[in-house]
Amino acid sequence: MAWLPVNNQWRKLRRIWKEHMFSLQSLDAREGKRREKLHKLCDYLNQHCVNGHVVDITEATFTTSLNMISSTLFSVDFAGFNSDSSQEFKDVRNDLFLGGTDTAPATVEWAMAELLRNPKKMLKAKSKPSDVIGEHDVIQELDILKLPYL
Repeated sequence: MAWLPVNNQWRKLRRIWKEHMFSLQSLDAREGKRREKLHKLCDYLNQHCVNGHVVDITEATFTTSLNMISSTLFSVDFAGFNSDSSQEFKDVRNDLFLGGTDTAPATVEWAMAELLRNPKKMLKAKSKPSDVIGEHDVIQELDILKLPYL
């Protein structure tokens, strides 16, 4: 849509995207899918921690972001953890779009590096989620507003 000329067809497509893909109702309806993708990421990270394996957090968050977008738009995951499809899609994306999906992985990597460099901030970031989520074990999307460090 970014490359289409602004005309009546473009306006119709924009309205469809706004009303059907990115309306509050549509986004709320897909919250479960987003949560599922985050659970898969957590399971992947936990599995690596238990096995003592190193995790490429940039690659893991890229794969999660890519699958959130692809499952929203096409109802299918484009990539899996530990697969070449993530890198292949990144190469194609770089050729076509030059940006967008690397933002989240780069931000996560930067934030983790900063937390490692600042132990006091790390303690605060680790303690705050348990204060907010209380007894339920998983952070919900609504909890994020109460977690400025996240």
